[in-house]
Amino acid sequence: YNTGVLALPPMVWDSDGADERMAVQEIGMLFQAYRPEAWKFELYEMVRKLLMTALLVFIYEGEPGQVAAGLVITFLMTMYIQRNQPFSTKQLNHMAVFASVGQIATLFYGLLLMARTSKDPDSLDNQLMSYLIFVIDFVVCLLPFMEMEGLMCLPKRVLLGASACLLSLTVAS
Repeated sequence: YNTGVLALPPMVWDSDGADERMAVQEIGMLFQAYRPEAWKFELYEMVRKLLMTALLVFIYEGEPGQVAAGLVITFLMTMYIQRNQPFSTKQLNHMAVFASVGQIATLFYGLLLMARTSKDPDSLDNQLMSYLIFVIDFVVCLLPFMEMEGLMCLPKRVLLGASACLLSLTVAS
């Protein structure tokens, strides 16, 4: 074995031990959404939030570089989520990735707005990007229903088709 590496068996949140039951009862809301071996993801998420809210305001204040730094941070976290699948269910992993894509689209749009020379808010590309971000954020809200089984299950094709229809109707008007 290499120095500093612990070999531990795979774990599950089974709450059999008194210590584990107490930990789940006291701070379980912080880590129960994650697979047991990915419990550290909550720490990574807190660092990401700290970078995006507290530290990013000091980097290139008001400049496109500030938005670009936020875009890089969000992109790296999205890649981490996609690669490691830290959440306990497939649905939570899908929702986290899709929400991150929405954040990336929003930041990219902000970067485009800061870099553009014409400031016409009614231009077609502004409207299209606004509607695209709206649809992505709307679908993030619908993902839990799209993933449900049983009577509440909505076919994904119908929802995506309705979203595309809504987008085309709003663009046409």
